[in-house]
Amino acid sequence: MATSDAPALLDIWNRAARFDTISDDVFHEKAWLDDGVDADLRLVAEVDGSAAAFAVGAVRQKDQGPSGYIKMMAVRPELQRNGLGSDLLSRLEHELRRRGTRVCRPGESAPNYLTPGVDLRYTKATVFFEKRGYEKIGQSYNMEAELENIDLDTTGDEEPLAMTGFRIGRAAESDRSDVMAMLAEHWPSWQDEVGVSLSNDPVSLFVARRDDKVVAFSAYETNNRGTGWFGPMGTAPDARGHGIGSVLLKRCLVDLRDAGYRRAIIPWVAPISFYLHHVGAEVCRVFNRYEKQLDDHSPSD
Repeated sequence: MATSDAPALLDIWNRAARFDTISDDVFHEKAWLDDGVDADLRLVAEVDGSAAAFAVGAVRQKDQGPSGYIKMMAVRPELQRNGLGSDLLSRLEHELRRRGTRVCRPGESAPNYLTPGVDLRYTKATVFFEKRGYEKIGQSYNMEAELENIDLDTTGDEEPLAMTGFRIGRAAESDRSDVMAMLAEHWPSWQDEVGVSLSNDPVSLFVARRDDKVVAFSAYETNNRGTGWFGPMGTAPDARGHGIGSVLLKRCLVDLRDAGYRRAIIPWVAPISFYLHHVGAEVCRVFNRYEKQLDDHSPSD
């Protein structure tokens, strides 16, 4: 797969994945701006000399060893049910095994991911993965917050926080080391995503400090940029219970609204009740999470 293939492959994706149509920039972000994706994990199948299907895989290093992911996979609709998808999946699983992975999941390839699983509405994809040995391991949810006609003012909430020693504001590049230290302690898997927010202009990260220590954060536009993507966010255990998370969430949503977004996407949510209570967000998508154990068998080279 070459960058020159992108227009044809994006057309395949947007025709096949009707609930996940994306822009050129997001497609480039998923397929090429990912250190876990190398050239042999970008696969294309052709029919009569034209692209007919493609797949993008990724490897993530975990404590238990490398894990494999199917970031994107699509077959031109009129050519589906002809074995193209099965062949691509077999090839991709083989490449993942060659890199030492023993498990594969569709979607959820954080920190650079498009969806946290397989949307339940993709009936063909659900059947496809289940027939090929992928077992359901849970569900995940995306929520959506409407940004019009909602009160996101945090002045009244920030004043009592300031009286108890919390200072909330937009982060700066000079905060990077403190932010990364907090993430290393509590959420190391979010360091890459939050790093993106610090590189955005303006910085798309807000932090809370107490005694000059970063104790909470919220970010946006760290993934699938240009879509109104919120998160991640987190509050250190010893700083919870003060309402910091609500303020940080609303600060980000104000930025997104000011940038022209009518709604914010809150992906891979937990807990649902927090976002419903504070900004009226509702579940907009449900995903099945699948996993397959990859044995040592692989197709012949």
